[in-house]
Amino acid sequence: MDNVISTSHSLMLKLGVIKYAEWEKSMYRHLMSVGRAQIVKGLEICSKLKESDPHSLAAVNAYQLHSDKAAGKIYQWLDKGNKIHVDAIQDNLATMWTKLCEVHSKSAPNMCFNSLSNLFNIHPHDNKTLTQLCTCVEGTMQRIHVLCLPAFIGPNGVTSSGYTLEMLDNELSTMAMLHALL
Repeated sequence: MDNVISTSHSLMLKLGVIKYAEWEKSMYRHLMSVGRAQIVKGLEICSKLKESDPHSLAAVNAYQLHSDKAAGKIYQWLDKGNKIHVDAIQDNLATMWTKLCEVHSKSAPNMCFNSLSNLFNIHPHDNKTLTQLCTCVEGTMQRIHVLCLPAFIGPNGVTSSGYTLEMLDNELSTMAMLHALL
């Protein structure tokens, strides 16, 4: 029960027990519900403290309180293996969120490649019906769509969204070369 956290809305699993993609969506949804998502994305920043203005001090304190609560919530939902990555940066919420994303997105290309490989290794068997074969292909395609990154920065520095045919061509040529070597 150490890996399950109860919130007012639902039971959540810590990162490490579930995959990062699931955890990130659940955590971001939770942070949105409590009004902290803008801080995590770095869109809301702490205002400058003006010593002569008491409202400025109140605004800085409120921001710090919101940031600390969100950081505590994120840290609470990490297992020991993931806490190591953010121990030194717990006081900077946006950096903490970005670091977790960086750590977990490094394995995404490999998982995407493995899913594509699984797709091309699906073969009809005597004991499988055509419906079962189609279901297997559709399930593999769903995994591929989940693993493909929603946005990337192209060679010209322009941010593009989605998975392009050029990216697919590159992965297919790499897979063909590796398959030929086997």
